[in-house]
Amino acid sequence: MLAANVVDPTYASELFRQPKDTEWSPAIWDIDLSSGTATLSKPETKLGRLTLPLAPMLGCFGVAPARGQAISTATYRRARGNMDYRGFVSGVTVYFPVLMPGALLFVGDGHAVKVTVR
Repeated sequence: MLAANVVDPTYASELFRQPKDTEWSPAIWDIDLSSGTATLSKPETKLGRLTLPLAPMLGCFGVAPARGQAISTATYRRARGNMDYRGFVSGVTVYFPVLMPGALLFVGDGHAVKVTVR
């Protein structure tokens, strides 16, 4: 999903239009956990069977905000939020402030690969 604040709103709707006379179909990826890769199997593209290295991490994480507030996770706050921090991976130790009894930990926005655009 593309966040509304990433591109000019007048252009955003153009990003999801299918070329005329084509049918939409989802991308199918073959996941190989032993090699730590994901390979595009469908649809067939000019990229062929593109293989990418897996680098899973969680993009959103945090605890319930103070005073029962309802806040968006789209931005960073004291309770945390959409951090997209590549260090938040399996095995890491993270400390959060406890702002409400029980803390109510939330996680989400899973990422599978790290893509670097040059």
